[in-house]
Amino acid sequence: MRKINVLLVLVGLIFLANIGFAQDFVDVTAQSGILGGGNVGFSWGDYNNDSLIDFFHSSAGRLYINMGDDTFALVSTSPADAGFGSVMADFTGDGNLDLLMTQGSALALIVNTGDTLSFIDTTAGVKLDSITIPDGAICVPAAADFDRDGNLEIAIVGSYGAPTPSPLRLAKFNVETGTYEDVAVTVLDDTTHKFESWNPTWVDVDNDGYIDLFLPSIRVGFPTNRSGLYFNYNGEGLDWSEIDIDGSDTDVSAIASVWGDVDNDGDMDLLAQAFDGAAPFYLLLNNGDATFTDAAATSGISANNQMRGLSLGDYDNDGDLDLLIGGGGMDLTIYQSQLAGGDLTFTDVTASTVGSEQQQHRSALFVDYNGDGKLDLYAGWTDPNFKLFKNQSENTNNWIGFRLSMTEGNNKSAIGARVRVVASDLSMIRDIQAGGYGGMTGGNLVAHFGLGEAEEADSVIIDWPDGTSTELLAYSANQYYDVDETTTSGIEETQDLPKAFALTQISPNPFNEKTTISYAVANEGPVKIALYDLLGREIALLVNGVKKPGIHTVELNAANLSSGIYFCHMQAGEFDTSQKLLLMK
Repeated sequence: MRKINVLLVLVGLIFLANIGFAQDFVDVTAQSGILGGGNVGFSWGDYNNDSLIDFFHSSAGRLYINMGDDTFALVSTSPADAGFGSVMADFTGDGNLDLLMTQGSALALIVNTGDTLSFIDTTAGVKLDSITIPDGAICVPAAADFDRDGNLEIAIVGSYGAPTPSPLRLAKFNVETGTYEDVAVTVLDDTTHKFESWNPTWVDVDNDGYIDLFLPSIRVGFPTNRSGLYFNYNGEGLDWSEIDIDGSDTDVSAIASVWGDVDNDGDMDLLAQAFDGAAPFYLLLNNGDATFTDAAATSGISANNQMRGLSLGDYDNDGDLDLLIGGGGMDLTIYQSQLAGGDLTFTDVTASTVGSEQQQHRSALFVDYNGDGKLDLYAGWTDPNFKLFKNQSENTNNWIGFRLSMTEGNNKSAIGARVRVVASDLSMIRDIQAGGYGGMTGGNLVAHFGLGEAEEADSVIIDWPDGTSTELLAYSANQYYDVDETTTSGIEETQDLPKAFALTQISPNPFNEKTTISYAVANEGPVKIALYDLLGREIALLVNGVKKPGIHTVELNAANLSSGIYFCHMQAGEFDTSQKLLLMK
């Protein structure tokens, strides 16, 4: 009897242990129907316009359609030779996602006609085959409309196997001839720089509304092979600059890199891992003026020169961006972020999320493949080291997502758009990207936000690739929304417009570092909102432009201000009012 009791106790302890250590992600690779083979590259996008995210295995040249039941069906194989990476984007303006693939040192453009799930190789017809790099292979291209002409430009550089670094190639579509031309010589202020780069990235670093180009070089040692930024000046040209970290121009050698607003202050930060030399890990927080502060030392993230794929996403929907890492000689790793009181820290939660011993994965991406609002993840490499994990977490945090499209031009997939969501005390931004995300991944075409306990997004601001902006109100949580530049409102389509101008709310107040200012606009016209100190000096200009009727919000970030009393002043035509704010640090 005693032996039986002991056995029951042991069984009970094992049962409780299994409950206590249930993982947030479950491996669904075997049942998914996705085959192995090839190498690391992949891209995700709604290829057949059914609101489900489909999958293209770049290295194997296979297109899988999402069946909506955690399985994928192989429907087509690319006629082009397989390469390392690919991106999905609408290059032709017909509303269908096309495929831009690498083929060694060249590219292939595979057009989606929308009639059948098949490929039509148009590379030669648009003369994209004439734009190549001299040596080695392209890992992944990056596409964006940097000059706001409605067409996607393509950036490529050499990387894998290159005996020497290669110059940047910038393919621009000529509407008159219907072909692509290399415009690097006429667009770049300095063409002497050469790169050995896995993932060039288009990202608006300085928040001027024009998308810039980040080119990370894998290793140091070549005199002209240095990582840096081509800043976009009003769509007319790209000017070279190294990255200013803590007041010094720095060569951020990076074999793995990803951009995202990890501190939720409204600008894009850079996470990067060096490959050789001292191989530091960088967590570069954007100061808002195109300079950066390196916060890696206090972040909790361990440097590892085996990192290859980095991805940012809010897998627990708490409003903070978490970090997914795939590596060439390290296990798949997840860091959970926490932003509290202005302090940003990351905690390794691999054991409770995907478990240990997940082998090496050279590329990785957070992606909500089943549309339930919980970010899943895909990690790629050769057999058997490619994995699809489903997020089965039971946390009850809310979320919201946006699928964007443009009604004009050839960039119908709105590549380069930026979405800002304000929900309760959260303010977050996401970019729509084609390429340059993670490591040989095709970017992210859906803007996903965790909302924590907030039940709706109070406001949604979309900065479109053509330079226009849309401000929308009140979207209910736990849904994906399809939005284009003609969308005018969220769930409150019949709401009464304000009958008078007003500073409606400043919350929280008193506040520590950040507060949200709500204001009402009765008639379309110029509105100015500024912050003043007790001496009447203007400290910050928060709003200065024409606003449409409605309730608007703007965030005040007082990280660089001293504690004390300030005044928020709003002026719109003859309307003039102020409210007192108390900053307590």
